[in-house]
Amino acid sequence: MKNNNQKAVKKLSMASLRNSRMRNLFAVTAIVLTTVLFTTVFTLAMGLISSMEKEIMRQVGTSAHAGYKDLTRAEYDKIRTNSRIKEMSYNILVGMASNETLAKRQTEIRYGEPEDLEWGFRKPEKGTYPRNKKEILADTIVLDLMGVPRELGQKITLEFDYLGHKHRDTFTVSGIYQGDPMLGASQLYLSKEYVEEVIASVDESDRKEMLRSGKSLGEGLIQAEVFFKSSRNIEENARKVLMECGFADNEIDIGVNWAYLSAKAESMDVQTVLGVVFILVLIGITGYLVIYNIFQISIVMDIRFYGLLKTLGATRKQIRFLVRRQALILSAAGIPAGLILGWLLGIKLTPVMLGMVSGVYGDGFTANPVIFMGAAIFSLITVLISCRRPGKAAACVSPVEAVKYVECDKGKKKKQKAASHRGKISRMALANVFRYKKKAVVVITSLSLGIILLLTIYSAVRGFSIDKYMDEMIYGDLNIGTTDYFHNYGTGDIELPEEFFDTVNDMDGVEESGSAYVSFFPFPMDETGKERLRQGMERGFLKDSIADFRKTYEDVLTQDRIMTERRFAFDPYILKQLHVTEGELDIEKFNEGGYVLAVAQMDINNKNESWYHPGDKVKLCRYDTREQYDKRQEEIYDAYGNPVDTSGIVSARGVRELPWDEYEVMAVVELGEGVAGLAAGAPEISMIVPKEELERTAAVNGFQRYLACFRIGEEHLDTAEAAVEKYTTQINPQTDYRSRKELRKEFMQMMEVLKLIGGALCVVVGAVGILNYVNSTLTGIITRRKELAMMKSIGMTDRQQQKMLIFEGLYYVIFIGLISSAVGSLVSLLILRPLSRTLRWFVYDFTLLPVALVLPFMAILAVAIPVLMYRRVNRISIVERLRE
Repeated sequence: MKNNNQKAVKKLSMASLRNSRMRNLFAVTAIVLTTVLFTTVFTLAMGLISSMEKEIMRQVGTSAHAGYKDLTRAEYDKIRTNSRIKEMSYNILVGMASNETLAKRQTEIRYGEPEDLEWGFRKPEKGTYPRNKKEILADTIVLDLMGVPRELGQKITLEFDYLGHKHRDTFTVSGIYQGDPMLGASQLYLSKEYVEEVIASVDESDRKEMLRSGKSLGEGLIQAEVFFKSSRNIEENARKVLMECGFADNEIDIGVNWAYLSAKAESMDVQTVLGVVFILVLIGITGYLVIYNIFQISIVMDIRFYGLLKTLGATRKQIRFLVRRQALILSAAGIPAGLILGWLLGIKLTPVMLGMVSGVYGDGFTANPVIFMGAAIFSLITVLISCRRPGKAAACVSPVEAVKYVECDKGKKKKQKAASHRGKISRMALANVFRYKKKAVVVITSLSLGIILLLTIYSAVRGFSIDKYMDEMIYGDLNIGTTDYFHNYGTGDIELPEEFFDTVNDMDGVEESGSAYVSFFPFPMDETGKERLRQGMERGFLKDSIADFRKTYEDVLTQDRIMTERRFAFDPYILKQLHVTEGELDIEKFNEGGYVLAVAQMDINNKNESWYHPGDKVKLCRYDTREQYDKRQEEIYDAYGNPVDTSGIVSARGVRELPWDEYEVMAVVELGEGVAGLAAGAPEISMIVPKEELERTAAVNGFQRYLACFRIGEEHLDTAEAAVEKYTTQINPQTDYRSRKELRKEFMQMMEVLKLIGGALCVVVGAVGILNYVNSTLTGIITRRKELAMMKSIGMTDRQQQKMLIFEGLYYVIFIGLISSAVGSLVSLLILRPLSRTLRWFVYDFTLLPVALVLPFMAILAVAIPVLMYRRVNRISIVERLRE
């Protein structure tokens, strides 16, 4: 039957809210903490995504959604009129600088519209874009290499080739922007007037034809950058534009900015998604446990009030509405405060977190509305779910039951047996703990979550071994190489300048040194290797790698695809530091010849596999003449019948006719990141031969010294590092170094970040658990005032009652300790132990020390809170309490 007392219910709701001040304080605090957790996680996630997105854009060279490559002016004008395009700009490649001073740095000469330069992070920090004919916008790296001061008005003489036409001109610096040594090339921008004059020397149709025939890199053609109205479906939109403009398939190349693709949820791997879900569920459970318990206890305390409402005609729906309305009002106070506090905490933690992510650009600062919307929605959902069951319990109580209500679990009554322990206080306390099982489970679970989290984070931090990390990342105290080796995966120029090596090797304090060398060869895998590769892939090797990458290895098995062999050679100082996984490395015997070391290959999941084992015979090719080297390639034609550049394309026929040497595999080794940072191109395989063998087999194609490692005396280390830093920043910016001292500092910073973020999470989750415990204890004693008075009236002393309450608190501590130890051990075993098998510098080392440290603090709370609260309740006389 419907009634019209909705206004009265709302008034009663507000009156009840005002009357429950302690409940409100606990509830708002719990909602604030829950919202802080959600907001901090969202802020950290969005800050990391934003910074990584900027970093990828920086690597790609633009923030534009997509690009159309090698356009004529007519094609550009036709595309820019399409309604799908929001903004469009362009640049034109003129040529590559051929100055001797720029021999070690690829330097592209271009014209770029201001919008295109701004999208490409090349906005002048000093000066302006080129306006007059002979002006130039230069980056700091080029200026340093050419010995030109970083000042406006300086003169630069450039030499370059434009489609066979040599040019040499002097330009005035009108603007300077910060160069990026992490990128493989620099760009110099000339004026539109000058560039149009240069490119006019070759007809536009001829420029296009030269591109098709492989005689051009697209010089003189327009490289267009576009923004669509949305970053969704970029590739689809880019292709639709071409189709709507009347272009045939593949007539114009497009490029999609993968910074936007990497930020999409569909591109996230399963582990990342599960990790995000786990964190959100953990926070949700943490908030649910405390908010649910607060409302459940509140319902129990006000049970007679709800029974009276039922007597006066309130329906179940109205009582549920009353409880839910109170929860929403409390949320209106708690959620905004939690959003602000969580965001402030997040923006403080994000830059610290980004500090451990090498090479990430930006400070992670973001005020994305998604942060606040997501955190508010998740927090509100948590609150509504938390108050649902208490609201249902309040709605279902009958007036008669409400009057007689005593807090305990409903269920089948057990037959009581006589026992000698019936009057013992410790037994009474244990019975009281589980008299209301739901509350006990909620409190124990809530506090156990914080300890389990602390246990896992402590074990994780403890497991990261700085010694193993150093062995993985660096050989010796100081490693030197080129910026391309250290920052571009070995693509580009990796040859270590002889002058740089001699400068370091002649320094005081160098006790031992060694160099790493490499050359590249074709490698047709034999049947033994194929069978092991097949077995490895069946076991899951490359399972989670990119499909195209994995397919190259499948082609080795099905189509006899030629692999790329990285043939290494190391001086004895490096050889003796290699991590041997199979067999034994006898350096003296190895250097005598006839042996190779097989390098275990690692996939995206750090899973190592070797296709050859100690005792196997393996054949490696060599080049004795230039004709043999050239014969490994064959002429390839494109779809239009034009010959294309065959650089790097290997002919199976030519390879199999090369001379071969047979070696025995002495051992299998793993190369740490310190010496293995070279890209060879899939599919690849790596072998290590003595240096003399590398010199003999690579006599034609040559080899490169790409890394040098030094052991330096402690007293000379700082001086040596300072000299190397000066060389790499002032004399030759194309070189770089890695030091044990800096790596140690980075490792410690990484551990501090893990401790800071993990510690903050533990503190908040622990605070929620303690809040839950304190609230349960306080309200439990308040609701049991009449019961305690009755026990006192029949002879139980104050001391006995306090002792009983203390025992109840200590039982909670004991159960929390047992559960958190058991579950924490299981979580650690399932999460951290597998990590030790995939991360070579992580050692599984579980300990229960955090539990042992936390439990005494909890025991103090278990004693202090009941005693203090009992004394407060005891101020009211027995008669008054019995009359309640």
